[in-house]
Amino acid sequence: MVLFSHIQTFLKQNSNNIFLAIPAIIGIFFILGDYKKDLTIFPSHTITTYIDTVDHGTSQIHDIKLLDTSKLFFSYTLGNGFQYPYIGVLFNNPSEPTFDLSEYDYVEIDLQAENSKSIPVVINIECFNCFIGRIVSRPMWHELEYVKDQRTYRLPLADFKTPNWWFIYTKNTKKDMAPPDYRYTTGLSILNCQLLPVNQKESVIINSIRLSKDYLPGTMAVLLMLVIFYLMVFFIIKLKQSQPVIFPHKNLDVGNLEDEEARSIINYVSEHYNHTDLSLSTLQRELGMTESKISSVFKKACGTTFKKYLNQIRLREAKRLLEQTDRQIMEVAYSVGYGNVSHFNKVFKTSEGCAPNEYRKKLRKNT
Repeated sequence: MVLFSHIQTFLKQNSNNIFLAIPAIIGIFFILGDYKKDLTIFPSHTITTYIDTVDHGTSQIHDIKLLDTSKLFFSYTLGNGFQYPYIGVLFNNPSEPTFDLSEYDYVEIDLQAENSKSIPVVINIECFNCFIGRIVSRPMWHELEYVKDQRTYRLPLADFKTPNWWFIYTKNTKKDMAPPDYRYTTGLSILNCQLLPVNQKESVIINSIRLSKDYLPGTMAVLLMLVIFYLMVFFIIKLKQSQPVIFPHKNLDVGNLEDEEARSIINYVSEHYNHTDLSLSTLQRELGMTESKISSVFKKACGTTFKKYLNQIRLREAKRLLEQTDRQIMEVAYSVGYGNVSHFNKVFKTSEGCAPNEYRKKLRKNT
């Protein structure tokens, strides 16, 4: 019970801070909830090869082996016999005919090649072929532009496209096909360079292949929303703090002030604001209080300084006289307690954004 009481007290005392922390906590949980562990294709999945000999080609795979547990080496030579010679290394998992890549954003491949310039990366997915009425394998193709001094390549899944030859072969059109569904992926292949001439031997080392998720867009979206939220909170607080505190004169309601000293000070200023010599020294002399005490009372009771409070009252009465009488600006200034017209004009313009005569003209124009 004592612990529960302490918790209640803490929550009451820190309710505002807890409220401000809630969006940040939600944002952190959203980012953590979006986390997806990388899917390793190699080294992990089963490795098989395919070659154009099934299409009467003469390409050859000379060697394919694991240099260690994390490097796959293979060498090949493209040959004649088939119009488009090809060899490929396929990574799949026989125990799982399909695996889900739909929650990932890109393929990251670490490889090295001897002469290759453009290396196709193919992801095979299952899809329904309307023409023949059954499930077929649909290749999603991306050309990896190989650079000699670069090893790691990031290929966004959004950039993988189905090649035109597949539509011709399956007698489908692009408009008939649904967007690729990576939930039913059957394997990933690394093919031969499309620019190599026949009879040129090529060697490739694959160090790793993995699927990853791009967290930057989601994280940036969360951070942007948090920044917008806290900026709004900041400006709301500043707006509340910057709103002028206007206190009426003569009929000022000070009924809620329990301190008699505060009541005496405010009442005196309300009655004598039109005296040009009214100052902290005057209040000190008339009310028998120190200037620091008077300043403290104004700060606590009115939320402002004596000078600002006095100017607010004088300017309010000055605006009333400008609106309801035809008195000259000089007379209005002296009437409300300003002994210098220039000073009155300056204070008035700072507060209202225009000179007293302009203020009066606007009032008459509007009426």
